[in-house]
Amino acid sequence: TVYPEPGKRWKFDEAISSHFIHSELVPGVEYVLRVRATTDMGDALSWSEPSEPNVAPPDNPAQPETPSSMWQWPYAIQLDWQEPWMKGAPLEKCEVLYSLSSLFSDPERVTDDVANKDLVKKCMIVEGFKAATTVWFRIRVQNIVGWSPWSRISQGFTTSACKPAAPEMPMIVHMTAHSLEVFWEEPDSHGAEIIDYKIILVDQERVYTLASTLKDFDETLQAKMNAAIHEDGDGDITLEEMKKAMQREEIQEAVQKICDDRDAELIERLQPRAHLVLDAASFPNPRLLTHYFSGLSGGIDLALAVRARNDKGFSDWSVPLDGMRTPSTVPENCLPLVLLEATPTTFRCQYRLPFHSGELITSMEFLWCRVVGAMERHLAVGGQVEFGRDERADQDGQGTWELPVPGPEIALPGCLGGPGEGMICGLQPGTEYDVQVRAVNMKGSGVYSQKVRMISLAGKPDRPLNLRHANKTSSARPPTVQMLGGAAASGSGTSTRDLALVPVGMHGELLERPVLPTVFFSHTGRLQEPEDVSVAAADRFVQARRAQQLVPIQDTEDFSLPRR
Repeated sequence: TVYPEPGKRWKFDEAISSHFIHSELVPGVEYVLRVRATTDMGDALSWSEPSEPNVAPPDNPAQPETPSSMWQWPYAIQLDWQEPWMKGAPLEKCEVLYSLSSLFSDPERVTDDVANKDLVKKCMIVEGFKAATTVWFRIRVQNIVGWSPWSRISQGFTTSACKPAAPEMPMIVHMTAHSLEVFWEEPDSHGAEIIDYKIILVDQERVYTLASTLKDFDETLQAKMNAAIHEDGDGDITLEEMKKAMQREEIQEAVQKICDDRDAELIERLQPRAHLVLDAASFPNPRLLTHYFSGLSGGIDLALAVRARNDKGFSDWSVPLDGMRTPSTVPENCLPLVLLEATPTTFRCQYRLPFHSGELITSMEFLWCRVVGAMERHLAVGGQVEFGRDERADQDGQGTWELPVPGPEIALPGCLGGPGEGMICGLQPGTEYDVQVRAVNMKGSGVYSQKVRMISLAGKPDRPLNLRHANKTSSARPPTVQMLGGAAASGSGTSTRDLALVPVGMHGELLERPVLPTVFFSHTGRLQEPEDVSVAAADRFVQARRAQQLVPIQDTEDFSLPRR
């Protein structure tokens, strides 16, 4: 109702106007107006004809509903919203805030190019988050009149989990010539618990190429996975393509096969000194991760890298820890010597150079130890030796072989070097020895190799001992083993005499037939015009000797060989 100003009356045909009647109307709605007059006598009988249709003036938009999210990636969130009542004016833009707190403290503003990229679909993809991060949102919209109120705070939307972040470069805890202890910090798991860690340790020339090799590995692996996922062939993966890949099991299987194949190629290419998989549950403190390497060599360059794995995949490799060199030390253990040639008094042996452990090998030291010889075997079967003679005085000995210049090929870590030869002299014939060898450098001598048993060749036997006559009828018999032979009776009597032979040291060789003709007998009792012992008797003696017993030669044996 419109009233005239106080003290004023409207006149016939006067133009009357009313302002701000839209305050009672719904903004943006089309209306027609009718009017009628009222006097003291009452209202007019009818309303006027309707006016031309008019739209009520627009107003600020209504408060939007809280936004929602239909999909979350490891680093992005898809935010969906609905357009509110715009109150008579079209939507011009929207504004979005997000916070990592449910209380919406310290909110951040989404850039306009992201928030208003597609106002028709009422959908935006907000990127830049970390995996497994919960985010809360608010939104408001604007028309020509102004901004709507802010929406209520949305529920928290959490980005999906993904492979872990790459660990930081490991650090040295302690290093010796044969061991290394390293430490690395737990990386960001990106929403999925870390299952295990893979460590690669390389040495020598591979140290200098490890960083470039691992970088190439990570880049090539990502390119091959992208090729398996993308659909448009441009080589770049969109979030939509990633969404489909995460929903399709066959794509996930293809990606897993690519990862396994690339791992095998990396190990084949690097040939690492150590390639370990460490269970994350085996570490007492999951944030303080250490590992101890043993069995290393002195004086070698080392480099190490580590990566983590969760149920979403492997992280990238860490920056390698390189520039490490273990302290120099004594040479590594040698292989046992190889006997090339033996004589009664010498061994010619072959050695192989071990790894020098940081300082070049200058010589080889050998050690021999006497085990048993011909003298012991001779005495064991009842033999005798000359008074005061003892060949067992030297029980062991050692010596040095200086390496020639140029020497054998230098050994690489874990490998053998070139061969060399050396002579061991001053040995006894027919004797067994245990022989060992070790390498020497500026740091000292290494550990002796395992023992190897060597036997020197047999030598010439000693001269016979105690050749004498003995009365066959006498009760006194020589205390030694004897070889007996009959003799012809003299013209003045019929007495029979025997020859007794006591064998002495054989130097490792049994008596053979050519030795026996040195035993002679004579009818006169003196060694005149000697006759040979029969071949049959010699054969019987050798056979008995080998059976470690001596059998007397019977008087009936034939000694009647022609005189020499």
